[in-house]
Amino acid sequence: MKALDAALESHKVEVVVSVLEEMRARNVLSIAVKGRSDKDLAPLLAVITTNLNNPAYAGILLTTANEVLTQYGASVGQRPGLDAQLMKLNTVLGNEIRSEKRALGVLGAAEIIESSLQQ
Repeated sequence: MKALDAALESHKVEVVVSVLEEMRARNVLSIAVKGRSDKDLAPLLAVITTNLNNPAYAGILLTTANEVLTQYGASVGQRPGLDAQLMKLNTVLGNEIRSEKRALGVLGAAEIIESSLQQ
């Protein structure tokens, strides 16, 4: 937990992502996320919501977001500070899903055009 706190205090996404990846590799990510107050979760959720659209970070940030939701999902509606942060995460995830769907649609159209040109 201290390593994650130190990484978050650096305000450098690369440092935070590296620490999260190392924690995942050591199977201690859940321990680092566990038992945090709304105030302690705020910087972590800010990193997630701000950088989730970066493909280089998306994998570990989604894993971390999932861990946060697993551990704190039962608290939804009981912790206003956390609720606001999770609503922002929900908005970011929704936007990202829509972007991915659009990208897949464009890719599908490009494949159809390519296949028709090859015939």
